[in-house]
Amino acid sequence: PFGYAVIVAGRPSDHGHVRVLRDAGLPVTDPEQSATQAGSSMRTRSAPAIESACRYLAALGHRKVAYLMRRAASQRASDHRWDLIETTCGPLGIRPERVTIPGTDGRPATVLEALFGSDDPPTTLWSASHRLAPEILEGLANVGVDLPADCSFLTFGDSPWAVAYRPSISVITIDTGAAARAMTNAMLHRPGSI
Repeated sequence: PFGYAVIVAGRPSDHGHVRVLRDAGLPVTDPEQSATQAGSSMRTRSAPAIESACRYLAALGHRKVAYLMRRAASQRASDHRWDLIETTCGPLGIRPERVTIPGTDGRPATVLEALFGSDDPPTTLWSASHRLAPEILEGLANVGVDLPADCSFLTFGDSPWAVAYRPSISVITIDTGAAARAMTNAMLHRPGSI
C-alpha cells in the first residue's frame, strides 16, 4: 500500500542519472521537492539521506520504524545512523525502535516474530547494513511478512541483489565518487597539506 519511486537527492532533474531513470519509465522524485511517493533508491550522504527518508516515511503515513542491527565491527556507523534516525523520525511522529539481533551469526527470524507478533508491529524495517538485509528478508519470508503490503523495508549500502529483489529494496548508498572528490578537495586546500 505504500508504493515506490526512485529518490534522487542532490541531483538536478536534468542530470544524466535522473534522465536514465525517467526514460526507463520509473517514477523519480527529489525528497526536497516532493514527499508524495515512496522510495526505491537514494544516493547521497548518510545524514541528508536519512533525514529525507524519515520525512518521506512520515508523508506516507508510517508510524513506527524498527532499526535492526547486529553488534559488529561497523558499530560506530550503525550507532551514528541510529542517532540520525531517532532524532529525525521522533519529531515527525514516527516512533523509532532500535532492535539488536543477538550474536554474530544468529538468524533474525525470532526477533521478527516478536516484532510482528506484537500489538504494535513496525510499519517500516530499516536494516543497519546491506550484509544483514538478506537475512532479514529471509526472516520476513519465514514469518509470513509481505513486503511492501505489511511493511516497508530500507537498508544501507547498495548491492546487486537489492535491485533484483521484487519489489526493489529501498537503499541509501554513498556516492563514493563525490565523497572521494570532496575528501581530495578538502585535503588539497588544507593549509600545509602540500
